[in-house]
Amino acid sequence: MADTRTPDRSISRRTLAKGAAWSVPTVALASAAPALASSIQVPPTFTYKSANKIPGNSCKPVWFKGYVFNFTVCNPSPVDIWIHTVSYVLSGTNVAYAPNPNQFPMLIPANQCRDVGFNATNNGNSANDVFTATLTVVWDHTQDGSDSTDHNPVVVPISVTSTPPIPECEDAKKTAAAASEGTSSTSSSAAKSSAPASSSSAPASSSAPASTSAPASTSAPAAPASQAPTSTAAPSGS
Repeated sequence: MADTRTPDRSISRRTLAKGAAWSVPTVALASAAPALASSIQVPPTFTYKSANKIPGNSCKPVWFKGYVFNFTVCNPSPVDIWIHTVSYVLSGTNVAYAPNPNQFPMLIPANQCRDVGFNATNNGNSANDVFTATLTVVWDHTQDGSDSTDHNPVVVPISVTSTPPIPECEDAKKTAAAASEGTSSTSSSAAKSSAPASSSSAPASSSAPASTSAPASTSAPAAPASQAPTSTAAPSGS
């Protein structure tokens, strides 16, 4: 008697194994892409260049009263880096500093360097000072700082030997001073030009005695013939 059973169409264990071997790498590749940035632990590097003081409010709104620490910041990794905060611990000075929040987040593109200035603000005088400082920089690879906990902060010690006024502020002050001098000279020249006008008006008032010289013309009645032109002059005046 012939075997009429339907062939078994179920998936064999070997087929399942072959399918699993093909699908696992796909899942692995898909999950590796989002984790790429977080897995890169190459921090930015900081090369200290100089420091400048910011007197008063002369550099608002870019800089606020305090100091600017100038660095060359490099990103040696193949992924963009974002700097989110910079905190300061200083010794050798009694002025407290706080970071300028308007600077962050700060982008350092992949495989590039940038010259940046970190603004430390204070409520005291911005004197030409000498001190040491330790900067703690929080960074990651996201603009919103969502994976900053996966990246160790960078600690940057520096020695500040002088803090001359920031050149940008000095240029701004010179421009403002020149504009102020121009305004002053314009107003003073205007005052000088108005002075002759007032002095010239004085002779106008002094011309009144000229009208009092009319009695000299009243001596004309001594010559009756000259009275006729005087009387004809009146109609022309009307």
